[in-house]
Amino acid sequence: MQIRTITFIMSWLVKKELLLISIVLVFFSCKDSGDVGLNLPKSGSKPLNTYYEDDFQIHHTTFCDTVKTLASSTGKVLAGYYNDPVFGKVTAEAYIQLGLTNQYFNPNTYESVDSVCLTLIFSEDYLSSPDSQYVVNSTVGIPQNYGIHIKELKTQLDTVINRYNLNYNLDVGSEFLDSTNNPYPYNVDPANTGFLRIYLKNSFGRRILNFAHKTGGTTTPNFVKNELRGIAIVPDLHLPSAVIPFGVYGSSLSIFYTDSAGNTGQAFNLYSSDTAFTTISSDRSGSSSSKLRSLPNISFISMEVSATNSDSDNNLYIQGGVGIRQQLFIPSIKTFQEKNGFVLINNATLYLPIIDSVSAPQFLFLYDTLGHSVAEGYIDYQTNSYSVNMTSYLQDIIFEKLPFCRLYLQPSWRQNNSTVKRVVIGSGVQLQVYYTK
Repeated sequence: MQIRTITFIMSWLVKKELLLISIVLVFFSCKDSGDVGLNLPKSGSKPLNTYYEDDFQIHHTTFCDTVKTLASSTGKVLAGYYNDPVFGKVTAEAYIQLGLTNQYFNPNTYESVDSVCLTLIFSEDYLSSPDSQYVVNSTVGIPQNYGIHIKELKTQLDTVINRYNLNYNLDVGSEFLDSTNNPYPYNVDPANTGFLRIYLKNSFGRRILNFAHKTGGTTTPNFVKNELRGIAIVPDLHLPSAVIPFGVYGSSLSIFYTDSAGNTGQAFNLYSSDTAFTTISSDRSGSSSSKLRSLPNISFISMEVSATNSDSDNNLYIQGGVGIRQQLFIPSIKTFQEKNGFVLINNATLYLPIIDSVSAPQFLFLYDTLGHSVAEGYIDYQTNSYSVNMTSYLQDIIFEKLPFCRLYLQPSWRQNNSTVKRVVIGSGVQLQVYYTK
């Protein structure tokens, strides 16, 4: 037992000596190549620090520009009228070209037209939250007395609808197509029905069936262009109620008739096509804002207002559809870049305090002069303000990846032509920047 113990101890001592020799060889064979990892600041060097700055001068200019139509991409049109105490009277008209989805068998003969029904589908965003989407008599909600009329277009719509802008006027004639049998004004009920049904004059249906009968056999999808150029949905200016969005896809016109054999309930259906758009106009003569009253209703002219002047109305006004947006100029960004050099931007947020949030858009976007989106902000209902994240944009300015230029604050280009949402931003707009150098 004693011999075994001595042998174990000697073996362990030998292994221990070998282990120590190996560690010493490894330790002294290592050297600092200087190529791996980051060098820590040496004694006496300046450490990295985080700084905060919010002393940025922000100038804003109110613009009123024309807006191109994009009904084929937004999938909706607007129709209606309401009176906004701040932004004035807002009127929206919709123009829709009707057609067939495919070849349609013509009624060779018919005994009578029983009814002509136009079904307008509410858009998805209106169905999801109809009580907060669109302005109704200076508040938000569902209109109980909604007034619109249907007219016939006298000029054919251009299939390339982005050639139009929202101030374009089409000849719609003076005759109303809607029947006097409608329960007028309309009670909008998107939660229960999902659509608005309007009955048109039977004479209008007879004219279309007579034309279809003349072609014989089947009717091609383009036949409507030769007889019916389209319909216009125009507001009743005696009933200032609301501007409501309707879905282009799914809305239809049905002509119900009795055939020569006496069979009732026969239908000849027309559907709304991609060729559809909205015109939106605003009469700002009754606006409570002198700044907005000075803007022409249809304008390529801007009115310059500096955030540093003594004008009592220093608010920022934004409204979709009629093209009221804000041009922002922040000259201090250039000064900040020249003073600090290539710093790292940890966070840069533009805070926009809201003083009138009735039907305010959920998001606002910043665009450069070329129309590229550089930042977006969302509405925070708890603080009643927009927070626009400008971190990436400001970092690109610092690293000279983007040119320093003026910016435009507005709803997105895609939504700007399919909404009349509006917001008033008060004084106290501030850019807060955290950076490291």
